[in-house]
Amino acid sequence: MSEPEDLEALRARVQYLSAILDQSADAIVCTDASGRVTEFNRGAEKMLGWKRADVLGKPAEELYLDPEERKKIVRILAKKGAVIDYETRVVTRDGKSLHISLTLSYLRDPQGRIMGTVGVSKDIRKRKMLEHRLKKLANTDQLTALYNRAHFNTRIQEEIERARRLRRPLSLLLLDLDGFKEYNDTKGHIAGDSLLRGVGRIILQPCRR
Repeated sequence: MSEPEDLEALRARVQYLSAILDQSADAIVCTDASGRVTEFNRGAEKMLGWKRADVLGKPAEELYLDPEERKKIVRILAKKGAVIDYETRVVTRDGKSLHISLTLSYLRDPQGRIMGTVGVSKDIRKRKMLEHRLKKLANTDQLTALYNRAHFNTRIQEEIERARRLRRPLSLLLLDLDGFKEYNDTKGHIAGDSLLRGVGRIILQPCRR
């Protein structure tokens, strides 16, 4: 293959890779060896709200909600050679926190020397919201919105261990509704449920979440 043909093939490959980069719905962010952003695709622009020109040359840690998190991830990368589906939070241009799943790997030159990193991030807000809802359903009573027995059994062990570790006293308060069975039997289950919901609201008001 002649030199012009080599050059044309190289240009075609660059265009092909650029198209992949721009059309990806995921955020793809590359950095140099010092951790400064060298590439920021359209997916990243859409996800984070920043324009490519605004981000190029800036330290990648500025994209994280906690800048120290970037350093932690790079240490994991150095130890394991790759970071797969690491859940963390970044900050959008308007200052909002965004949950992402990050896969990070090294960029190397033909000689194998590290040139920087390439990170591919997915927006996992919907998944985190679903996980939160499912956890709430699993831990709370649907009628009263109070924590259920399963959650109590878990938390009481945690609180006992915390009290022992901190050498602090631990108190347990037990409540009983006098005459509730009679009220429920005479007024009906709908009225009884309404009463329980009211009691739940009263209990929740002064309690720390």
